[in-house]
Amino acid sequence: MTVPDLLATFLWATKGVLIVVSACFLISGCDDFFVDLYHAVRTMCQRVFEGRRPEAVTTTQLSDAPEQPIAVMIPAWDEGSIIRQMLETNLARVDYGNLHIFVGTYPNDPATQREVEIVSRHYPNVHRIICPHIGPTNKSDCLNSVYREILAHEKAHGIRFEVFALNDSEDVIHPQCFKLFNRLVPRFDMVQIPVIPLEAPWWHFTAGHYLDEFAEIHGKEMVVRQSLTGTIPAAGVGCAFSRRALALAATDADELFSTDSLAEDYDLGMRLGALGLKQAFVRTAIRTERAISGARSDASSAYIAIGEYFPSSFSAAVRQKARWIIGIAFQGWRKLGWRGNLRMKYALLRDRRASSRMPPLRSGMAW
Repeated sequence: MTVPDLLATFLWATKGVLIVVSACFLISGCDDFFVDLYHAVRTMCQRVFEGRRPEAVTTTQLSDAPEQPIAVMIPAWDEGSIIRQMLETNLARVDYGNLHIFVGTYPNDPATQREVEIVSRHYPNVHRIICPHIGPTNKSDCLNSVYREILAHEKAHGIRFEVFALNDSEDVIHPQCFKLFNRLVPRFDMVQIPVIPLEAPWWHFTAGHYLDEFAEIHGKEMVVRQSLTGTIPAAGVGCAFSRRALALAATDADELFSTDSLAEDYDLGMRLGALGLKQAFVRTAIRTERAISGARSDASSAYIAIGEYFPSSFSAAVRQKARWIIGIAFQGWRKLGWRGNLRMKYALLRDRRASSRMPPLRSGMAW
């Protein structure tokens, strides 16, 4: 074969690849455009025909509901450098009295144990849990240990938690977060509020791209998903569950989270939706009432959301997103299949668009 023939063959092959890639981009773009269009039309119809505006609540409305006991579950492996600051900062700013925080630590992580123990001396509602296994295991294993210890704590102290919340050791929690959960649970069996990446310097491009991603997901995608299917995945932070929901999801051994999943939060949210429980993605602002010249005025502030620091290094971001892809696209496909009606299948398809070959699973997958 002559050089011109080789060049012509190469160009034809390249053209074929470009056609396939362009078709994939076109289909993906139409998919995203549908979500944009659905969100825009839904918002317009709500405002024009129903007179609805973006939701906002006042501190008085949130305070009207009697405080239910809330248990917060925080898994912590090798978090000795930040866990004390996170706990003390959030405990000082959170406006909720009937709150207990249970931090899951590991027997071979004395630094994290020590920091949690220091906080618990000043805050009796902070409880250090030592998991039975040597760390790191995975978040599911840690959270299952924390959940079992919460149930044991109830029996030992005669308390009954009605709301269970999930947070991470780097979260910045909105002061009214738990009052909002208290107001909505158990009317809803699962409530998810937005997760907002905290701003990084402009030159931290890896951390900065999370801002756009979560603005898209928690500003529009989750709203459309709830409207279409009524089922939403949990984000692992900023979510709360009713006692009934966790009792239905747990096994006989009080195993709440699936230890063979790298996206235990997604898995739990989808399982609760399959059980027919009511879920809600709540994007609402808080309005602070204040008196001006004898009259009441509402000053709106930021959304009730969870602020979180995301990876700023490329390798850490790749590791995190690989865990999301494996857990949601591959393991979710294997565990959940294609259940539900056409709208639910469409939502699952969007979850799994970035799929490839399923890697072999290992027990005790690292954090």
